[in-house]
Amino acid sequence: MSSKGLSCYLISEGLLLCLIEVGKVCGWSVQAVRILMYTAILINTIIVGYYFCHAGTNRTKSSDRLVAYAIFTTAAADFFMTLIGVERGFLPGIILFCFVQIIYALYLRLTIKVLLIRIAFFASGLMALNMAEMLSLSNALGFLDLTLLLVNAVIAWMPVGTKTSLLFRIGITLFLCCDFSITFRDLTIGDMHAMIDFLVWIFYIPSQVTITLSYLYSEHQQPLAY
Repeated sequence: MSSKGLSCYLISEGLLLCLIEVGKVCGWSVQAVRILMYTAILINTIIVGYYFCHAGTNRTKSSDRLVAYAIFTTAAADFFMTLIGVERGFLPGIILFCFVQIIYALYLRLTIKVLLIRIAFFASGLMALNMAEMLSLSNALGFLDLTLLLVNAVIAWMPVGTKTSLLFRIGITLFLCCDFSITFRDLTIGDMHAMIDFLVWIFYIPSQVTITLSYLYSEHQQPLAY
C-alpha cells in the first residue's frame, strides 16, 4: 500500500471511529450508528479482498491467507452482530466469530497440546456457568468465543509456532480487550456501563486495522501500491 493509500485508509477509519462515538454520546439513531460501525469493518474487508484477489496464490503464503479468511468471516459476523443487531443476529453472529477465532488458531498453528488446553479451559468454563445456573446456548457460545480469543492472544505473544508480526500481536490483543469490554459492559449498569461501552469500539476498530495491516505487510508478501 502506498503512503497516500495508507494515510487515506487510517484517516477514514479514525474518522468513522470518532463519528461512532459521537453518535452514541449524542443519541443518534441506532441504525445510523450501526451503519457507521459496519462501514468501518467493510473498509477493512474491501482492502483485504482487493489485495487477496490481486496478489494471487504465488505471492501469498497459505498461512497468511488464513488471516484474510478470518477478516472476511469477521465481516460476515459483524453483518449480524452490528448491522442487524445483537437482538436479532446474536446466534449466527457469535457462531461466525467462533469460526474467526478458529481460523486464527489455525494460523497460529493448532498443536495437540494447545488443543487440549483449549478444550480443558472451555469445559471448566461450562461447568462454572452450570454451577452459577447461567448455562445456555448463547452464554456457552459467548464463552467459547472469548476462550478461543484469549488463548489466541497468549499464543501470538509466545516465541513458539508461527512467527507472527508485531502488528498481528497488537491486533489480536486489542481484539481481546474489545471482547473483555463487551463482557464487563454486560455486567454493569449506569455510568459504568456507558463508560465501558465507549471502550468497545475504541478497541475493536484499531484491532481490525492492525490485523489488516499485518496481512498487507506480511513478511511473505510484497504489498501492492494503490
